[in-house]
Amino acid sequence: MEQTTISGKRVLIVIPARMGSSRFPGKPLAKILGKTMIETVASNALESKLASMVCVATCDEEIAKAVEGLAVEVIMTSESHTRASDRTFEAVESLKRQGYTFDLVIMLQGDEPCIEGQLLDMQIDFCLHNHDMGVVNLVSPLGSREEASNPNTIKVVLGQKNQSVVYMTRSLVAASSFGDSDILGKQVCSIAFSPSALSNFASLEESKLEIAESIDMLRFIANSIPVNFVMVTDRTHPVDVPSDVPIVERILMKMNEPGL
Repeated sequence: MEQTTISGKRVLIVIPARMGSSRFPGKPLAKILGKTMIETVASNALESKLASMVCVATCDEEIAKAVEGLAVEVIMTSESHTRASDRTFEAVESLKRQGYTFDLVIMLQGDEPCIEGQLLDMQIDFCLHNHDMGVVNLVSPLGSREEASNPNTIKVVLGQKNQSVVYMTRSLVAASSFGDSDILGKQVCSIAFSPSALSNFASLEESKLEIAESIDMLRFIANSIPVNFVMVTDRTHPVDVPSDVPIVERILMKMNEPGL
């Protein structure tokens, strides 16, 4: 694939995905409104006007086959990765060996079918104008008490300065703080890395916090490396378990249901 640039900047979207999810085995091939989830996520990424390239990083041939008809690169990665960020780093290193270079890497999780191209472009534009921020997470308000108490929802404790994250957890935090809270949100799993920040992540050992919570960004926080965020209001919902599929389908059909 020929590498293109936007305003002289090369932006890569990597979609890490694997079949072996402990909570929902085979979920990248789960059907979302008639299409596999990995197709939906990849198609959304291809809608980005600011990305130079879209890549699916996987260790599973089934996932590679599912995106054959799309204009994405497929990088086969190791089966040993426990973190999506490490899989993303391996894919970037593989592309670099092929002669590609990038100024920004967006890690779009393969279980986030509600993140559309327009939202990705907002994130990319923000990062290109704030290039001193090595890693930028999308964060949205917690929409309900159900989300606040759901262990599959990653709660983000927000700092009051410089758009920094204090902590991330799957546990219940500040139970009354949802909706319009300015101290708590939920992680939306599109994460932007500068190439050096992604390389730094891969060079660090897994932290005890990261292992305990199963949250990639805690590797940075445990090493006192700033994790930044940008707040968005778009309705999104990841697919962690089978019961998330109908919720996502209703969101994609623009059904405005209370509690979602």
